[in-house]
Amino acid sequence: MSRIFSFLFLMCAATFLFAQTAADFTFENTPEGNALPENGILWGSNYSLNIQSTIKHAGNNALELVRNADAGEKDFGCFVFAVPVTFSGKTAQFKAFMKTEAVTDGYASLFVSIEGSGNNYYFTNNVSNLKGTNDWYEFNTPQFSLGKGAETMYVGVILKGNGSLWADDFQLLVDGKDYLKAPKIKGADFKADQDTAFSTSSGIEIGITNRVQVDNIALLCKVWGFLKYYHPAIAAGNYNWDNELFRFLPSYLPITDSKQRNDSLLAWVSKLGPVSGKGNKMKIKKNTKLTPELNWITDTTMLGSGLSAALVQIRNTKRVENNYYISLNKNVGNPSFNNERSYKTISWNDDGFRLLTVFRYYNMIEYFFPNRHLIGEDWHNIPNEFILKMIAAKDEIEAQKVVLEMITRINDTHAYPKFGEEFSNDFYGRNYANYKLTFIENKAVVSGYLNESMMKDDDLQIGDIIIDINGETVQQKVDRLKKHVPASNEAARMRNIAGFLLRSNDRGITVTYVREGKTASKSLPCHTPEAIFAKTNTGAESAAPTWRFMTPEIGYIYLGTASNKELSKMMGELRLTKGIIIDIRCYPSDFTVFTLSQYFNLKKTPFVKFSNGSIQNPGMFTFGKPLSVPGMKSAYNGKVVILVNETTQSSAEYHAMAFRASPVASVVGSTTAGADGNVSLITLPGGITTYISGIGVYYPDGTETQRVGIVPDVVVTPTLRGYLDGRDEVLEKAVQIIEGK
Repeated sequence: MSRIFSFLFLMCAATFLFAQTAADFTFENTPEGNALPENGILWGSNYSLNIQSTIKHAGNNALELVRNADAGEKDFGCFVFAVPVTFSGKTAQFKAFMKTEAVTDGYASLFVSIEGSGNNYYFTNNVSNLKGTNDWYEFNTPQFSLGKGAETMYVGVILKGNGSLWADDFQLLVDGKDYLKAPKIKGADFKADQDTAFSTSSGIEIGITNRVQVDNIALLCKVWGFLKYYHPAIAAGNYNWDNELFRFLPSYLPITDSKQRNDSLLAWVSKLGPVSGKGNKMKIKKNTKLTPELNWITDTTMLGSGLSAALVQIRNTKRVENNYYISLNKNVGNPSFNNERSYKTISWNDDGFRLLTVFRYYNMIEYFFPNRHLIGEDWHNIPNEFILKMIAAKDEIEAQKVVLEMITRINDTHAYPKFGEEFSNDFYGRNYANYKLTFIENKAVVSGYLNESMMKDDDLQIGDIIIDINGETVQQKVDRLKKHVPASNEAARMRNIAGFLLRSNDRGITVTYVREGKTASKSLPCHTPEAIFAKTNTGAESAAPTWRFMTPEIGYIYLGTASNKELSKMMGELRLTKGIIIDIRCYPSDFTVFTLSQYFNLKKTPFVKFSNGSIQNPGMFTFGKPLSVPGMKSAYNGKVVILVNETTQSSAEYHAMAFRASPVASVVGSTTAGADGNVSLITLPGGITTYISGIGVYYPDGTETQRVGIVPDVVVTPTLRGYLDGRDEVLEKAVQIIEGK
């Protein structure tokens, strides 16, 4: 399958379902800027989305997709609305108006994908195949069947290559009528969907004065989350659980006596209705990786006998696999957090929504994060700490910083957060100096340019070492940013921090740098994102060949451009070499885990196993059976050396694991990003989105890969001297290994 299909399939698997509301298909209800519309998703990389009013088909607004200056040949931008399939019908069709300008080396098109149990039921990403410059015109897909088991439909537009795409006035038709008028699937109506009482304000004000109040709210956080994922009535969609929290808080917050607190909680639990207390005996088997951490519900000293007994009874009750708030993707097993309202228009000065943010995120991690045992601290302490921080935050910006700090604490490189434009600009800086930085030997080194067309003769040079930015040392700025930059390990964290160092809300910064041993200072202009990532008509630079001969006996493969269609020819040319170097210091352009690995194994070889969560026992994770790479009788018998570093992340790490399974393979380089497995999307109040690694990824013997990454057999970390001399020391070491030196 193509890279675009592979990437979008994984992202579809990572996306939650939404409550059935009318999507903003005309973009009239979405403010101008780069904030996504409700239920909107942007896939791909190095393309910018903008809701703007200058170029539109009708009304006031339209969507714009633009290729960034640093986009490569394999990049693309795809905007979709995620539409839950709660309607029935025989056929569907998607329509939209599109306009393009200077689209070359690719295409613009409508995009449709249906995801559900079993397989993708429909997929098209090039039905329109627009090139060049075209005025507004309505395009449509052919009618396609609504297969049984369809769960989510993704409809939108895609741009690949150079140029710009504008889109407006989307239509999704079911049997020729608007999808909102189509008959509902039986059972798709939930009482929770009808409860919209607190959609703009919780009405909660909190004045915390002592530790008892914090402890009481922290206990409520745990009880609320336990009920959300364990109680059958909530699983059935009978309650909007956010709103029930807001209804309960006014009577609960003033309580200071522990017995009164427990009685209040017990009465609240009892209102949900009786449960059987039978049918769920949690069995710990050999394939169990993690068990639910529920010892606290048996603590009668803290909860009292009545509340404890009620919670234990709920735990012991059998649950159905259909839960209003959570499901496990049927293709992969990563969690989909369903029906989580985004509350994009709320004020961050609303104490109720501040609490809800902590409650929601804490419990998602507690029950459905497969790597919670690797967080590095006792996650159960998080509610107390962050409830206090959230309520104490002096303004909206400070409150969102607290959210970002909480997200960072799970130590997952996949936990990329997206906040509103105001916060992002305030915290990271809106404008960019035109330089890429890389940390080498703990020094911030200029390693490239964001937009080469903006280069000047007196600019900083490749290899310059930045030591101070606006009077703040690089180390001071790193220390300030660290607790707000999510990453699985320090290598990935420093990689990400490097991208923030030269951002500012001002139109210029002053840096002190070292060049050839001499220290100097320089004022650098900072450019708007619109300018620095402006579309280009020149396109990406010519890509280096996927494979080449470094010497007559050593082959080299770059996975960033490799594709399945060329593997046979490539391996045919390289099969007689003494060794092959596979460079995965990049993101793979195609999914070659099984197709390329087979060339390096004589027989089928296990290389990975996964852990998945449980709807029946939230918080439990169990191993599946190991997956194997295939082999072939005429397998390559030379050495295989795999190159990795901190940019080797997710799919790249998965590829490295597969290639490493070969008995002739070794891994050379430095710590990888330590974030593998399909991602799951989390939506928080205020329109904040973030991700988690949704499945646990392990070697067949159970060895961890999360956080530790793919540990090299031979550790080689680039040196500053080598970089300044233009050497690739990791590649040099690989050559030495093949040559037996």
